[in-house]
Amino acid sequence: MAAVTSKVLVNEWCEGKTYTFQKHHQRKHHQRDDEKLSLDRLFIINYNGRLEHVVNGSHSFTLLLSTEETSNNPFFHGSCAYVAEDDELYISSDLLQPVDPAELPIILISRVKLIRGPMLGTHDGVQSVVWSKLRPPPNMPMPAGATSWSSSSPDDRAVVYCSQGKADQPGGLYEMRPGKAPQPVVSDFYGANFGCLCAVVVTNVRTAAKAYWFLDGGKRDHDPAFRDPPELPPGVWRYSAAGGGGPRMMTHDVRNPQDLAMSPDGETLYVTDTYLGKEDNRLEYKSQGAVYAFDVITRSGAPFLTAKRLFALPVRGDPTGIVCDAKGHVFVGCSDGVEIFHPDGALLGVLNVPGVVRSLGWGREGELFICTRRKLWLFTFGNDHPDLGSLWD
Repeated sequence: MAAVTSKVLVNEWCEGKTYTFQKHHQRKHHQRDDEKLSLDRLFIINYNGRLEHVVNGSHSFTLLLSTEETSNNPFFHGSCAYVAEDDELYISSDLLQPVDPAELPIILISRVKLIRGPMLGTHDGVQSVVWSKLRPPPNMPMPAGATSWSSSSPDDRAVVYCSQGKADQPGGLYEMRPGKAPQPVVSDFYGANFGCLCAVVVTNVRTAAKAYWFLDGGKRDHDPAFRDPPELPPGVWRYSAAGGGGPRMMTHDVRNPQDLAMSPDGETLYVTDTYLGKEDNRLEYKSQGAVYAFDVITRSGAPFLTAKRLFALPVRGDPTGIVCDAKGHVFVGCSDGVEIFHPDGALLGVLNVPGVVRSLGWGREGELFICTRRKLWLFTFGNDHPDLGSLWD
């Protein structure tokens, strides 16, 4: 497929808005200082003074790509894997309807090459992008979540994809190294097929104990025409080649997991979970999704997940994408933008962008990519933040 070169569509400084909590029984969640603020505007909501330790100085939103005025297709949906060596971003679409209505929906991968130059007072601002839409390799059908990793060697790197599989081919984890076909990392659990792999993170990249933590959504989005019924429940999994053996289910205490993130010290795993409660095929309740935290402990020389707890309840909508910065702050994609939480669970603020945020990903120092299905945003934290260098070490 041909690549499309596009200049930055919108680049503007964002304004800060301070919100205060009021005791009004007729109001839900919170009272805003300015009730006329539109969700179509770009601004930062400050709920807690500690937000200044995360977002401060000169910051901006940049709209890199949008399909709303063209095809309106959801190309910026799942995964947000940045490859620093190439300054490229890889994003998977939501289900797309082929031209032939008799064919099954497909998923495409967007490769976004960032073209940088002097811009808005910076030395390497994104001036334009080259957008290529790629068909997944045949042996890696229906890719969903993804991440990237690189070791100390510039040639030792890869993008890791969660393949959802299809009717005649089970899904699994696949690594794509530069210029090579994807290679399976995990394809089953001792013969039992996964249901719907949707997110992955890689830890201990520069050691022999490199590990893949990934989510299986189980029955989520199951379609008999798409793939066979899942043989395993939804859960958090881990695989490491160190020590031999296959993948381990770390916990099945999740309902409808969306994404996961590891704290920078490796001691806490965060999972976004949205659960639609049903009983006897009748809708009993719609519980709001939440962010859960698990402790990562070591027993007999192996990691285990324990002490599940509610970490945070989003202000608006279900949580989807999630990432952590180097100081342990947790960024969660929700219906009102990107909600920012302190490691102690306190809501610090929100990066408000139009649309529902589906996935997040770090770029260069001080850059956060935000996918809202039909738009790709870049939030730049600015180069005058006193702690910026330590946030993305």
